[in-house]
Amino acid sequence: MMWKRETTGLQATSVVFTISTVFGILFLLFGKTWVASLLVLIAFITYAQKKYFEQVGSKLLLHNLPERSYLVAGSESAWKLTFQNNGLPIWNGTIRLTFSDVVSPLTNNGTKPSGKEYEIVVPFSIGTKKEVVVTIPLKGEKRGITRIQKLEIAIPHLFGEGMVYLHFEPFISKQQMVFPSIKPLHTKRFPTPKKPGEYDFQPSLYVDLFSPVGTREYAAGDQLNHIHWNATARTGSLQTKVFNQVANESVLLVVNVADSYSIVPYLEALLEEAASYIEHYFQTAIPFSLAINVRAYGSSPYVYLPIGTGEIHRRRALELLAVLSQNDVTIPFSQMLRHLDGHNRQAHFIQVFGTKSSDTLFDKWKKSSRVEFVLVDEGVKIR
Repeated sequence: MMWKRETTGLQATSVVFTISTVFGILFLLFGKTWVASLLVLIAFITYAQKKYFEQVGSKLLLHNLPERSYLVAGSESAWKLTFQNNGLPIWNGTIRLTFSDVVSPLTNNGTKPSGKEYEIVVPFSIGTKKEVVVTIPLKGEKRGITRIQKLEIAIPHLFGEGMVYLHFEPFISKQQMVFPSIKPLHTKRFPTPKKPGEYDFQPSLYVDLFSPVGTREYAAGDQLNHIHWNATARTGSLQTKVFNQVANESVLLVVNVADSYSIVPYLEALLEEAASYIEHYFQTAIPFSLAINVRAYGSSPYVYLPIGTGEIHRRRALELLAVLSQNDVTIPFSQMLRHLDGHNRQAHFIQVFGTKSSDTLFDKWKKSSRVEFVLVDEGVKIR
């Protein structure tokens, strides 16, 4: 059942109906026709009101399709609720929503009674065989994820006191995910000529065999499979394909959120810094992977996102940052580093976010990769 019904004032309506019916019959028997007619009219209205109260909202549907909206702290989004009514019309009703303070309503009719949740009331009316979309504009306040926790529709008595309350019982599948704040970065690129990749880099030892950029005269030592036969036929002399020289510039972001066995107090500043670099690498099409020393279950004992690029990869990385909390269970930073090393997950460029670590494993990594510490202490970035 979609709605749990609760009514107030229906008992008074039943009493008025009974009294007006009884006295209407009595006055009719004593020949007081006009008084009896008035009482019968009152009885009819109260009966119609009673039936309306019993049936209204019974065929009201909420399209509860799974939906998640993504936004950055400070940006705007909206709850969109689609109602379909196949029953009696609803007039002058209200919708009451409750959700956590990860987002805040942009309308003036929102309150925050509990300190951590917003409660908002919006007007609601819908006719028979109609579909209505209720839009509630929101603003991202802080990193996290929220959903509509409670939804209640209040339908007032048409001619007097009393209400019908419809409480939506199923789990509401509409969510708002707020990513950490992102600031623009201007950093250098650090490709390595010793590993193949996708970045155009002239000093590289490797070429992109799938993307020839031109031809040149054949020279002794050129491979036979590099000869461009069409160009050779046009020019009358052997022509060799010219390829772009490409280098690897992949990045591994290692985020240390642990302070002994708890989460660092400056978690927000740390995640905002990591999110800013993720956004930078997405904008510059640099492949990146992400490792966070928070306990996870599956193929990796910690939170890990394999290397990748593109919009979906960016969103997955920011989702991992958005759902971290002070209640997460951490694993020792050194344990995660050794797992990364043992599974050959280190990239050409390794960025370590958090406090300075003297782990000897970094000395090993520096022999084949560039290691950079992005230190964040009490909200202050230190290089």
